[in-house]
Amino acid sequence: MRLSQSGNIVVQFGDSLDDVVRYLRTTPRVWTYNNSKTNDYGHRWTFGLDYEGALELALKGWPDGTDRLAKGVKAMPAPQAVHHKRQFDVGGDFPDVGRFVSGQPDCMVRRGRQSGIKPVIHLVIAPMTHSEVTAYEFLTMGTAMALVIDQLEASGRRVELDVAFYRRLPNGKSLEGWKIKRADEHLDFGALAFSIAHPASVRRLGFALRERTRYSMQDDDYGHSIPITAEILPLIDAERALCINIAYSDCKTTRGAVRSLVNIINNAAGETIVEADYD
Repeated sequence: MRLSQSGNIVVQFGDSLDDVVRYLRTTPRVWTYNNSKTNDYGHRWTFGLDYEGALELALKGWPDGTDRLAKGVKAMPAPQAVHHKRQFDVGGDFPDVGRFVSGQPDCMVRRGRQSGIKPVIHLVIAPMTHSEVTAYEFLTMGTAMALVIDQLEASGRRVELDVAFYRRLPNGKSLEGWKIKRADEHLDFGALAFSIAHPASVRRLGFALRERTRYSMQDDDYGHSIPITAEILPLIDAERALCINIAYSDCKTTRGAVRSLVNIINNAAGETIVEADYD
């Protein structure tokens, strides 16, 4: 677990979801308030998941979310520009979500046309959340993220993926999060589903990390989302990453979320690396 402070920014960043859960279970809370456990707004807030349930889901994965992401990916055919023949095997370059969820052993995709070192794209996903963002909108953006990562890896790129919550507090700033996937790892859709598509990633784990910052809070203010910029990335060893600051205003539908996410990624890259033309 990376624990550091740069100016007035307190950083708590895990190597994985497992790393974050271990840290939360062994590190006492500093803040007076305990909203990571006490906030309960039902299904709309965290799909009805409480704090202990969130820790378990973070460790074991979110099967229902993985299934929903798989169905969302299969329901939206990829743009023609990235259609390539897929060869399925028990090992390969990346997983086919539908085959993985259905339990088929040949759920990995091989791309024989690729050779040499594949280019890497590192994405730091920064959810710009607020209390009115619904659980459904989290899920919709998670589905869009699964589609985009599938397209990037299908085009021959390796993807590294982090999630980071950056907040302005009354007396400083906090940066929390964890690594979802390294460039040389296969995508764990359970980790992706929980980290990006489940609101408990922010409203349980994100809050709990914030409650362990060195700023001792005496009022119920968990901060306000602010965009991550290139100057912040070295704090989590992500100097070459793209800052993907996600707003949820376009997440009423999967198609809208995909278009929004594609625009954000291409603008951050300064070129078209993801196609937006989903039919």
